[in-house]
Amino acid sequence: MADKLIQQLSLLELANRIAPNGDMATIAEVMSRENTILLDIPCIEANSGSSHKDTKRTFVPKGQLRQFDKGVGRVATKTEPITFNISMIEAYSKVDKAKCGIAPNPQQFRMDEAKGIIEGLSQTVADMIFYGNSKMKPDETDGLATICSKIDGKRVIDAGGTGDALTSVYIVQWDKAEAKGIYPRNSKTAGIIHDDLGEQTVKDDEGLDYQALVSHFQCHMGLGITNERRVARICNIPTSAKEAEKINLSKLIIQALNNMKQQGKNAFIYCNATVLSYLDIEALNKATVQLQDAFGDYVTQFRPGNPLRLCEGILLSLIHISEPPRLRCISY
Repeated sequence: MADKLIQQLSLLELANRIAPNGDMATIAEVMSRENTILLDIPCIEANSGSSHKDTKRTFVPKGQLRQFDKGVGRVATKTEPITFNISMIEAYSKVDKAKCGIAPNPQQFRMDEAKGIIEGLSQTVADMIFYGNSKMKPDETDGLATICSKIDGKRVIDAGGTGDALTSVYIVQWDKAEAKGIYPRNSKTAGIIHDDLGEQTVKDDEGLDYQALVSHFQCHMGLGITNERRVARICNIPTSAKEAEKINLSKLIIQALNNMKQQGKNAFIYCNATVLSYLDIEALNKATVQLQDAFGDYVTQFRPGNPLRLCEGILLSLIHISEPPRLRCISY
């Protein structure tokens, strides 16, 4: 029998606690089904309105040996301040009033019609989680690809692919202190907002008017990583099956996990369908353990405690990431 995944307070759980029978929980569930990474991210309330101020530890002193009747010197850790953005992602749903009027359950019909809009909202959230870049777009939060953008052979590992048809695997040890999601301060709905704007006159694609029932959906969310050892990436993975056969992706993932905190204990591994197929093929002759997520769906573990998550938002068309140039010492 499969074990249950141990959940922290993810977006879905927060929504269920805040409004277990309300729209927020329904919206969070639709978003989480389309974007399973939302099931895993522990979310906290921001401490500064639409952003979150935190500290990043840059130095940890070692302990000192002491002898009887002799003291030790004073030590202190070093930190630097860091601010995380909270992105505002929004969409509108318009349902023809007449169409809604002939539905057996108009309210449910509106929500069913809105699910496509919510799914699109979820995809945008996924894009931000993986590819957000606050330097290029100040209204975005930095995503995992931005945080793991430099190959170092430990936290960011090169799979060896070349060209512009490459993809990546992301590994995250979620933690409410060092690797978490952030929603706006004083939000009563964990950053998920649904406003029923009622009947409005709207225009169709040809600019003609009709009466519609309009809803406004919002998801305000940021990503806060204060310890980079909580995240890892295998980059430059070829999407061609022929090229992929030349690499041992499982070996690279194990290498990345072992360089994380506590050897990647409880880390989640995120990949797209192409990479998931590679890993499934590599694991054909290995014993795998399955867990169940919040929806009762089975999730395969890469190794005990490291579930694999399918995330279609991870691109297949990434360009090659190069190692930073190395300085050489020249003697004269």
